[in-house]
Amino acid sequence: MKCFAVLLCLALACQAKNMTRVLLTDAATSKGAVCLDGSPSGYFIRNGTGRNTDKWILHQMGGGWCFNETDCYSRSKTYLGSSKPYPDSLGFGGFLSDSQDVNPDFYEWNIVFIIYCDGASFAGYMEEPIMVNNTPIYFRGFNILKAVL
Repeated sequence: MKCFAVLLCLALACQAKNMTRVLLTDAATSKGAVCLDGSPSGYFIRNGTGRNTDKWILHQMGGGWCFNETDCYSRSKTYLGSSKPYPDSLGFGGFLSDSQDVNPDFYEWNIVFIIYCDGASFAGYMEEPIMVNNTPIYFRGFNILKAVL
């Protein structure tokens, strides 16, 4: 998991101030907002500072789709199908950075980075999971998006 966090951090050009992971455990139970593997979905958040604490960026993580049951089952074992591999906090760069030098337009804004773990761009919904290799696979991306918003 540590290797994953380092690679994700490097890919996103980590900066000093980390964003905190929030898992939607209540929404997982009450609204079915779960990843492919049934783990609670979530997001990373950094509170704004200064004069822009009333402004927000909501960023939906990308990651492509899974296209069949076997592909979705395989994805459920990775960070693109489960919230389990995500660390408690991550640093972000670019337009999500809190550095005025790197991100002069948005560095003080509230940032929410929505974890992508449903395999269908936050659009899927099936009430019951499907069974693949005796493992339930959930398609609940739309529930995730509704729970975050």
